[in-house]
Amino acid sequence: MEVGNVVGMLLAALRDMQWRMRRLVIAVVSTGIIFAMTLVLTGLANGFRVEAQRTVDSMGVDAFVIKAGAAGPFLGSTPFALVDLPRVASAPGVVAAAPLATAATTIRDGVSRRNATAFGAPAHGPGMPRASEGRAPSTPDEVAVSSTLGRHVGDNVQVGARTLRVVGIVPNSTALAKMPNIFLTTEGLQQLAYNGQPLITSIGIVGTPRQLPNGYQAVDRPAGVSDLLRPVKDPAGAITIVAFLLWIVAVLIIGSLVYLSTLERLRDFAVFKAIGVPTRSILAGLALQAVVVALLAAVLGVILAQGAGTAVPDECRNAYACLRGATGDRDCGRSAGQRRWTKTCGGGRSGACVRRSLTSAHRPSPSMRATTLRATSGLDSSPNPSPTACI
Repeated sequence: MEVGNVVGMLLAALRDMQWRMRRLVIAVVSTGIIFAMTLVLTGLANGFRVEAQRTVDSMGVDAFVIKAGAAGPFLGSTPFALVDLPRVASAPGVVAAAPLATAATTIRDGVSRRNATAFGAPAHGPGMPRASEGRAPSTPDEVAVSSTLGRHVGDNVQVGARTLRVVGIVPNSTALAKMPNIFLTTEGLQQLAYNGQPLITSIGIVGTPRQLPNGYQAVDRPAGVSDLLRPVKDPAGAITIVAFLLWIVAVLIIGSLVYLSTLERLRDFAVFKAIGVPTRSILAGLALQAVVVALLAAVLGVILAQGAGTAVPDECRNAYACLRGATGDRDCGRSAGQRRWTKTCGGGRSGACVRRSLTSAHRPSPSMRATTLRATSGLDSSPNPSPTACI
């Protein structure tokens, strides 16, 4: 008997929604729009972290060595000289080390300028992401740019006060809320940001260092992501608060609809009570109305959010699996050449290094011949090992 009462109340609730179809449609559309806005804002806030994660992962390093007390390897870094690079490269547990540098800059786009983040790294080592078109820069006047800039290989681009030639395109490489990334050689970044002084902001390493020189500390990739996120932390928090408030508004709209329906059906409820219908059955009918409105609004919100998907950074879709760790691959974003190689630095031979591709058994196959990398930049003129050699 009670089951019949519940079914009857549910049918009565559905008939009531059919009778008040116009009000139902208005509530579903308004709530759906709010749901869509909430989804877009949530995706935008999450996109800040995803694009920073993708930028750090594309560098192909396990950790960053920075000055002790520095906030991070990028925006919170403290520039330092290259003199300790060989010591870091020879530290126990370090498989490879590369001098990295980061600086904020601008790119001329027609008559206006656009902010960008410039990264400096050796052309054939950790720190330089894989280009989907062209190649990595190998001279100080070459640059690889994000595909979001809309430039092509062979174009000239004015970065800061310098004019560089685009030799590579890095797919969807952005940070700091869709700000494009550009990649130069370490020497090119030094000429762009430090007036040619041999300064770097971090040393990217492959491996796990067990001991570092005094005055230095190692931070992992999550710390690098947090460093890139620091300028957008407050905006992301504000967006999250607005999204939370929109969820509350959506709940209030659904609650208002059910409340008005309850007021208009008081006589019906009195009749139901007079014939012995339990209160919980009446409440089940009202809950059904709220569930139907919420589900219809959610479906509409997802559709509208998909249509407004251009407002969410592309990295939310392209790097979502990397952010969740769904693939289980800690090297997500690295090229195959950055995942499997090691180095051997000759102590007194001007830092000449050997890079060897490794098989799964850590034995080079006949087709994988050792290649000796020697510094080709002007920095190699010093009697000390070249800062670009131990890579």
